[in-house]
Amino acid sequence: MSTAKQVLINRINTISDDMEELEIIERLYMLARLEHSIERCESEGTLTTDEVRNHFKNKRAAYATA
Repeated sequence: MSTAKQVLINRINTISDDMEELEIIERLYMLARLEHSIERCESEGTLTTDEVRNHFKNKRAAYATA
């Protein structure tokens, strides 16, 4: 069995049995996005709180002058 298929089977086995098909698909998508985000944080690093504040401060200033 392929690794990707086994990963999906393992994820499905952790999901509650009372969920509907669409909810399962949404949950699988959310888990995939979270894993992708974690990988990006590990490979590219993260921003400090001050860096995030400055980023949005600059965006607000740019929109105010536009």
